[in-house]
Amino acid sequence: MTRLTSVAVVTCTAAFVAGMVLALFGSLKLKLAERLRIGEARVGGLLAALHLAIIPMMLCGGLLIDTLGVRLVLFVGSLLLALAVFGLALRTTYAAALASVVAAGAGVACLSTASVVLMPVAFGFGPRELAASVNLGHVFVALGALMTPALVDLLLRSVDFRRALGLIALACLVPGLAAAFAGSLDLRGQQTDLADVLGDVRIWMIGIALLLYAPLEFAISTWGTSYLTTDQGYGERRAARVLSGFWLAFLGSRMLVTAALHLGYLRESWAPPMVMLLALGAAMALGHLAGGARHGPATALVGLGFALGPIFPTLVALALEHFPDMRGTAYGAVYAVGSLGSLILMPVIGFAVRGRKVMRGLGLLAPMAMLLVVAALAIWLG
Repeated sequence: MTRLTSVAVVTCTAAFVAGMVLALFGSLKLKLAERLRIGEARVGGLLAALHLAIIPMMLCGGLLIDTLGVRLVLFVGSLLLALAVFGLALRTTYAAALASVVAAGAGVACLSTASVVLMPVAFGFGPRELAASVNLGHVFVALGALMTPALVDLLLRSVDFRRALGLIALACLVPGLAAAFAGSLDLRGQQTDLADVLGDVRIWMIGIALLLYAPLEFAISTWGTSYLTTDQGYGERRAARVLSGFWLAFLGSRMLVTAALHLGYLRESWAPPMVMLLALGAAMALGHLAGGARHGPATALVGLGFALGPIFPTLVALALEHFPDMRGTAYGAVYAVGSLGSLILMPVIGFAVRGRKVMRGLGLLAPMAMLLVVAALAIWLG
């Protein structure tokens, strides 16, 4: 196996497993509530703890990659995830489950950061095609998240809860094992200076753009089916099909942007205006949905998925391009800033949704998408 092929295998497996674990705990909500004998609100607390653990560890993982190299971070991330998932299978107390979830957050952060740093060298696109590489790499993150609910359902139908999670824990070891046998995988930053990264205006501009983007994706994944069933009167199966269409469009647009960049139909220098246009399309789709339109809500949601898909990886590529010698630290920094958007704004949206039509709460997202247009313009001109 050539070095390039082995790096691609490591990158794809790490991205896939990171996406899988991010979707895993949501897929296990009911089972966890039953085993731990807790309500859905406390299960929601576990999910919040997962995302809270990811934010600081994403920054730490980036610093470790730039200091110690990507192989060690991949191995540690895989081991943490395997232990966390296996621990969740064995223990039945809320405190033990919380510890497993925090460990899983740290593991996801390590694998996610490592895969992002490897993406520019994994697919053979060359150093000038960062946006193409990162968009393609995030296709595997999306695939992991998309396939997990069906995989969990299949495993729980075939074996008991402990064995199902034991098999998933074994799958979490794959990126670390792949990294161990990948030959030369000593990629690391040439320097590590967190102050330089955090003091850079462009990094903050990209981070603010991600802060505005993060709630758009998270809100639709959380309340998309509720909007269709509560506001639009769709049946559960029909709503699930529409949400699947949203995610397929989300994934497909990343693949389309990758191909367009690699074949030269789009240029890397066009990344900020491309984000502007995509954010504008998302704002129009959200405005249509928030207006309570009775016609075309399914089409608008699928169009929203198409618009949102390439935004995150394209913004990440801009950060990697700006700090080519500290890519792990740069990614960790913009991710940490961007994640604050979900932490701060999602409770606000959730409060607005309670007791009202769902889209009245989600209507807050359309102005945020327009602010994202402004942020992308500032990145372009700055």
